[in-house]
Amino acid sequence: MRIETLTIALLATLAIACVPPQNKTPKKQSSSSVTNGAPHMPDDRLSNNAAANNSSANNESNNISSNNMTTGPGPVCGDGVVEGDESCDGELDVTCEDLGFDGGFTACSSTCAVDTTGCTRASCGDGIVQEGEVCDDGPDNGGYDACSLNCSGLDEYCGDGVVNGPEACDGGPPVGTTCRTLGFDGGTLGCSAGCGLDTSSCTTCGDGVVEGSEICDDGALNGTYGNCNAICTALGATCGDGVRNGPEPCDGADLGGQSCGSIDAGRGTLSCTSSCVFDTSACSLAPAVGNVIVTEVMQNPAVSLDADGEYFELYNTTSGRLELQHCTVQSSTVSGPESFVITSPVSIPAGGYVVFARSSKAPFAADYVYNGKINLNNSTDDLSLWCPQPDGTNAEIDHVGYDDGLTFPNPEGASMSLDPSRMTATQNDLGSNWCESTTPFGVGDLGTPGAPNDPCF
Repeated sequence: MRIETLTIALLATLAIACVPPQNKTPKKQSSSSVTNGAPHMPDDRLSNNAAANNSSANNESNNISSNNMTTGPGPVCGDGVVEGDESCDGELDVTCEDLGFDGGFTACSSTCAVDTTGCTRASCGDGIVQEGEVCDDGPDNGGYDACSLNCSGLDEYCGDGVVNGPEACDGGPPVGTTCRTLGFDGGTLGCSAGCGLDTSSCTTCGDGVVEGSEICDDGALNGTYGNCNAICTALGATCGDGVRNGPEPCDGADLGGQSCGSIDAGRGTLSCTSSCVFDTSACSLAPAVGNVIVTEVMQNPAVSLDADGEYFELYNTTSGRLELQHCTVQSSTVSGPESFVITSPVSIPAGGYVVFARSSKAPFAADYVYNGKINLNNSTDDLSLWCPQPDGTNAEIDHVGYDDGLTFPNPEGASMSLDPSRMTATQNDLGSNWCESTTPFGVGDLGTPGAPNDPCF
């Protein structure tokens, strides 16, 4: 009987020895919150616990090996078993006080590390940075731009890239917020170093201030001549843009279709100054060859005396006014040439006439009186007009020579008149294009001094 009893006891002892050891169930905390973070370990308790766990794990591994059992795939965080380098897995048996804090709660993070962000120190909040604290702003802890509640680092602040607290932005403007949404015309919205919206590069065309991408801004004058355009991207219509606008008579090569003649500057080449006004320096009022022609000659009046009634008429064939001052009139007589210089201004309008009278007693209003300096012979004579040119030369502008009735008329009491349909410098050379005037004037002689000629039939 004693042998049987000993045998049973021995078998029971062997059975107990063959049972594998079980993991210790961690002590449950008052809070099960899990966040990321590394444990703060001021003493050896957490490392001792880990060492104990590692020792237990080694024993278990040895037992398994001794029983010819195979191991699993390795430690898995979240399986509720502390394995490998895990500090925890699930519930904890380590308190904040165990780790040197004054209170609060620990948690196991998602990476199986002890999370102490819920732990507190009695000194956190006293405004003094002490051992274990990164910062301490006293009663401001946990507020914007202040230390965190557990003094482990800064809380929300300008520069963390997240819009929080009083910030309008942080790192850049909020999505969807632009200069235009803020009421500006354009530009680039920014975020200041103080996390406020920076509108310094936003623009408002018309406020009179050049800002952002604006080239100019003349305020209420924008879009008017000589000022910024209506959208502040460039100067508007102005002298020098090559386009005649505003009060400009010209701009660059744009002369508006004008010429020396059309602006009453005679002939030549019209240009434009850098101030957008016409440059007439290359224009000349002196007639060129054929611009002024002889169209009527009264060489033998009947009612008036020759000394009082002789005259000749000149006509402007161009579309611009011409000036005869400084020109010379010549007449060739049997006794030799006679001439006079026109010493005062005598302008001929475009398509108009001027009359030169031998005497101030002429029975009409003369444009110039030459006071008998030439005599118009009754039979044969010639008249020519010579004028200085811009190049300094003196040119014969026109010449007419009548021939005592051979080809030209030889009237008495009437003028010789060029047919109004033959008013050119070449056609007035032909006597067949001349006839006697039929219109009475003054005291009774016939002619049209200063007026269109009678037609020749």
